Amino acid sequence: MLQAEGEMRETLTKGQLVLFEGRKCKIVNFDKTQGVLVEDRNDGSLSYASPEQLTGLDTSDKTEELKKSLQALWFDDSRVTPEQRRLASKRETAFISYRSNELSRVEAAISVGMSVSQFNRVLKKYRPELGAISILGVPRGRKKGTRLLSVEVEAVIDFCIQKHYQGPGATLENVYQQIDTKCTLSGLPTPSRNAVSKRFYEIPAFDRCRMKYGPEKAKQKYGMKTRSKKVLHALDFVQIDHTMVDCFILDDARIPLMRPWITMLIDLRTRVVLGYYISLCPPSAISCAMALVNAVFPKTKSLLEFNDPDIKYICYGLMRVIHSDNASEFTSEIFEAACRAYGIDPVLRPLGAKHFGGHIERLIGTFMGKVHFLRGSTQSNVVKRGEIDPATQATRTLEEFELWFARSVSIYHDTVHRSLEGHTPFEVWIEDMTTPNGQDIMPPTPADPRTFALDFFPQDHRVVSPKGILFKWRYYDDQILRDMSRETVYFKYDPRDLSRLFLKVNGFYHDIILCDLMAPPMSENKFILQPHEKRIKSGTVRSEASHRLREKNNEQDIQTEKETKRARKKRNADAKHAKKTQSVIGPPALPAPSTPEVKEIDPNRQRRKLRWED
Repeated sequence: MLQAEGEMRETLTKGQLVLFEGRKCKIVNFDKTQGVLVEDRNDGSLSYASPEQLTGLDTSDKTEELKKSLQALWFDDSRVTPEQRRLASKRETAFISYRSNELSRVEAAISVGMSVSQFNRVLKKYRPELGAISILGVPRGRKKGTRLLSVEVEAVIDFCIQKHYQGPGATLENVYQQIDTKCTLSGLPTPSRNAVSKRFYEIPAFDRCRMKYGPEKAKQKYGMKTRSKKVLHALDFVQIDHTMVDCFILDDARIPLMRPWITMLIDLRTRVVLGYYISLCPPSAISCAMALVNAVFPKTKSLLEFNDPDIKYICYGLMRVIHSDNASEFTSEIFEAACRAYGIDPVLRPLGAKHFGGHIERLIGTFMGKVHFLRGSTQSNVVKRGEIDPATQATRTLEEFELWFARSVSIYHDTVHRSLEGHTPFEVWIEDMTTPNGQDIMPPTPADPRTFALDFFPQDHRVVSPKGILFKWRYYDDQILRDMSRETVYFKYDPRDLSRLFLKVNGFYHDIILCDLMAPPMSENKFILQPHEKRIKSGTVRSEASHRLREKNNEQDIQTEKETKRARKKRNADAKHAKKTQSVIGPPALPAPSTPEVKEIDPNRQRRKLRWED
């Protein structure tokens, strides 16, 4: 123990700085017989002293501040390299060996590649209580983050960034121009672009994105997404979504056409592509219905159409939950009613929370990455695309692209998936569809495939005319419509085959056949792609002269209406005027009635029969 100035007894600790015989020393160790072992801070000599001979030194504020600053510097990778840390640790080892008399001063200096004078200078900086941090080479210059601009200029920079960096079109250059204007008008020196840029990028990326794109975009890009969806069995949870394919396709004449749309479903437990549908139509109830039909039922017919025995696609079944975004096709009454009817629970993700559909988004991204290797791909942005027009590079028709996509899905199912712990989606699917006894489990499917498909098909309504139902400019008729004339009926239709409609009567769907049996097969895609001339409705005027005649008739209608009103007003005015004047001057004289001359009939005259020649 030692006596402090305030008559307060303090506890001695190793490494504490004390004053002994007018010298600044540090406590090294304690000995019960010889007292306290202290080390001279100047020459490093050791000596023993009694506690009464020691006076404590105040080392709290500056030492702690130095220690914190050096520790911060030690872990600052932007200012200290790993080589500097290793060199400081090596020098500390040499200092300890020298002070413990294991090495001489010269040997210790040579071991770390230093001269004796340099060794002595660095040794004076060494603080055992701080360790290697105390002899770390501190970089020269100003500390990181030091600002030299005036408070007024700093305020102008902060104000302009907050006010003018708003909206999708905001740029740092516009912010700088505003700062330049405000500083010039305020009589302040304009800061450099680097100074403004430095302060701009000191703002967290989340806040910069929020100011430019809004909080939702910033939350999606920089917000934490720590939650995950855990699914225990196949078909328990399925996600569905659409996207436009990043590739152009050709029409039947191999002329660049357009980019198709695709609807995909993923099973979260096995990561298999449960089903998909490729269409030229934008996302709609048609896309959802066709994708669900493809997902729920076996794909035997599709595989036969591809005629490729290497394509394997055994995944199908009725899901328990289908998860989607809030698009209109997923929130429609027809979609929800059909899901409920078959025990499917339609679940919508929260608004503005795209990461809730991360599995299907990632699946679509994976396949679009494969599409980017095709000729005619638009790539993911204009920078990667360059100056090449992807439409002119396209080489596949819609049917050829569907075959390529089916092969890609089969390859994906046979590829090891990162989230499946070294297994492929097919392997996990087969494992879930097999009992512990090794028996196969048949995926659940609806009893009547036809009814299920038609329940999810798009619906439309028409008034039954004497000719039948007019749909897509074609008439459909059946015997069952005979008693429904002039009634509004609701029917389903298959967008792939418009040769018939499906009318539900008493719980059963009846086929309403196309009246023109000689008409070529027609699908909704072909209906969209057919030449414009074939889609012109009857009654359409072609020539410009006929349109001018129609306008002339319209002008004539307006002119004759005006003339008729004018004549009617004049006639009424004349009649009223005549009535008033006649009450004074009397009515006009009427002509004397004349008796027409009547020829007398001769009763003796001989009658004759008229002939056609006469």
